[in-house]
Amino acid sequence: MPPSRHFLPWEINHLKRFSIDPSSISADNHSPVEYLSGFAEFKQTYFKVNQHTLIPRIETEQIVDLSTSHLRELRLNPISILDLGCGSGVIGITLAKYLLENTTASTHLTLADISPQALDVAKENSSTHLKSPHLKLFLQQSNLFDQIPSQKFHVIVANLPYIPSNNISKLDPSVKNYEPLQALDGGETGTELINKALSKIPQYLHPQGIAIFEIDDTHSISSFLTLQSLAVSLKNDEFGIGRFLILQLK
Repeated sequence: MPPSRHFLPWEINHLKRFSIDPSSISADNHSPVEYLSGFAEFKQTYFKVNQHTLIPRIETEQIVDLSTSHLRELRLNPISILDLGCGSGVIGITLAKYLLENTTASTHLTLADISPQALDVAKENSSTHLKSPHLKLFLQQSNLFDQIPSQKFHVIVANLPYIPSNNISKLDPSVKNYEPLQALDGGETGTELINKALSKIPQYLHPQGIAIFEIDDTHSISSFLTLQSLAVSLKNDEFGIGRFLILQLK
């Protein structure tokens, strides 16, 4: 019998949560435990993931907090949300779930991704976590905004690929060897896809809306396309690193 893989305590707890015996995993299987179980935690909720979707990071949870903080000040109804490059859908679904449970607003959620396999996962997660007559859900395969119908969103959230291509090889093996390259590689500077999306933001953002993009810690505001119609700011994550590009119409 081949030797078993050594797991950290939190990894053991994760596997046992999903009735997986850690001793059954061989030492040569280095897949992240989230892919072994098929689930990842985001905002105290477990979502389905697979190798067509990124494993969500704790830093990304702050996008939900920033979005809800903005919406609480506006008291809109209905509220329209776009999760662009949604992957497993964790950001948009968590945001919609919060609104449905804590407000009386009707919520319109669009989950969009270039990968049909990722959208399949997002659809499963939506079915599991969003059960409300006040929800209108749309799933759209789209290369950034290319196939998004013309409309105005109150919140646009995006965790697009932002790792500079030359830095992919420097990532932890558990990331670069298992997570989808298409969801990691942001081009030569890591800004290629984000800048393409930013060029369309004024067409899709509601006058009272907010767009939040997660970015690489090597980027600053000056790294990105600037448009006269947009007010842009940078927000630190909980570790004090500039992580979120915030955009609003002037």
